[in-house]
Amino acid sequence: MRILPFALSTGLALVACRSDSPSTIDGNGSGDSGNGGAVKIQMVQNDAMAPGTAVSLHGVVVTAIDNFGAKVGDFWVEEPEGGEFSGVHIFKATPSQVSPLMLGDIVDITGAVKSEFALTSDTSGRTVTELEPPMGGTINVTKTGSGTPLTPHVVDALAIGQMADPARSAEWEKWEGVLITVNNANVIGNLKQIGGATPDPTLQSIAITGVAKLESSLAAFPANIQRNDCLASATGVLDYFFDYLLLPRTTAEVSTGGTGCPAPENSPQLCENSTDDDGNGFTDCADLNCIVGDNTCRAGSTISAIDMATTLPTGGIEIGSVENVYVTAISSGGKNFWVSKLPGTGQAAANQGLYVFTGAGMVPGTLAVKAKVDIIGTVSGFNNDATGNALTEFDQLQVTVSGAAAAALLPVTGQMASTLTTDAGGKPLIGSLITLTNVAVVTAGTAANHGTGSLKQAGVTFESLADIIGMTGLPASEVGKCYASITGIWTYDVFNNMYGLIPTGVGTGVGACT
Repeated sequence: MRILPFALSTGLALVACRSDSPSTIDGNGSGDSGNGGAVKIQMVQNDAMAPGTAVSLHGVVVTAIDNFGAKVGDFWVEEPEGGEFSGVHIFKATPSQVSPLMLGDIVDITGAVKSEFALTSDTSGRTVTELEPPMGGTINVTKTGSGTPLTPHVVDALAIGQMADPARSAEWEKWEGVLITVNNANVIGNLKQIGGATPDPTLQSIAITGVAKLESSLAAFPANIQRNDCLASATGVLDYFFDYLLLPRTTAEVSTGGTGCPAPENSPQLCENSTDDDGNGFTDCADLNCIVGDNTCRAGSTISAIDMATTLPTGGIEIGSVENVYVTAISSGGKNFWVSKLPGTGQAAANQGLYVFTGAGMVPGTLAVKAKVDIIGTVSGFNNDATGNALTEFDQLQVTVSGAAAAALLPVTGQMASTLTTDAGGKPLIGSLITLTNVAVVTAGTAANHGTGSLKQAGVTFESLADIIGMTGLPASEVGKCYASITGIWTYDVFNNMYGLIPTGVGTGVGACT
């Protein structure tokens, strides 16, 4: 892996894609390195060897093989003596030559070229060093013997996590492609599914001590692994794709139930000592644990202050401690919810509603609509592209029921889609419970369109979104109906850059639609 200075990496598209055009292959096409013979992996990992250089390796040891999930066939090799810079990822080798390999096998590799890979959207300047086939060619893998699988090198994830970049990146870089073990590592993030519209269900990641992630590229995670677990140990090869990734080769290589992990920063003692005690890359009040555990790391705020802010507040925020905040809706999957400031009458109002995002977490089972809550977290504006508006989110770190439930939830009424679909009329009501009258169902939501359908009021069409009544939204049986009224949360769809309603149920009564 090479690490470019940030200023250079943002100005040069050096690593836009996996290179298929070696720039310095020997004229004889033998696949040997520039000196006509095999080189050490340490030379491949050295920036002195340019991308595109032809490479041969001799007598290296197989340390990992990808036989898991939707994408298989890659493998990793390491010099027998191990150590820093001694491993490398082999990308797109001939499948028939890879499939018989076993861990510990000794192989020669010819016909490869060096590659430095990263997406252009990765502006860190980091890349991953790989060996890949030249354009129109193949990598040849020849087994020359069998041996004992290598012993992983033990790496101190806490010490690395407590470093500041670029020192932290440089330390992880030493172990890129190498078989390593980290001991006593906290799970510091939620389990996340990796992928787009049709992700590989086996491919997941979870953040750990050291500003790194475990990824299930080569084997499934242990059942029920979750945030705040203490990993006694985790073994695998180190890779890079936006983050440093430890890839366990078997489920058994991740050992949960540890007792020696660093304590999380969640107390005044640890949150006010100017030290990254848990090695997660964040010190004191920049650490999300400190925002929850030390009240000096957060400020009380109101929903209207967040809704009406020209610039969103930064740092830790607590809502509910300053004003009465109640849950107005919960998503069908129990992952996210909406809140409003409600007076004693329970009447919703403009600039008093807010979307609460739990990330990969879940709404606590004790939380219900009408519950009075106190929520600690941070505020962000989510937008999937550079167009349209951002949706203001409260990114929840902790939610607690703080008092008696609301006696009533009264939605905002008297609104028209002609006004709500404009920024002036729609933005103040984002996150608020509203009821619209005389609304027709134009199209239903389906799984193919992520539950997005359409409604119409007085000739103005707007979106109907899923989430609260199910991931497919309003069913086809409702198409063509004219509701006297329909209630839901008003929102902004950042994917289609449109305002819309997230119904809390199908409409009621027969209306007079136009």
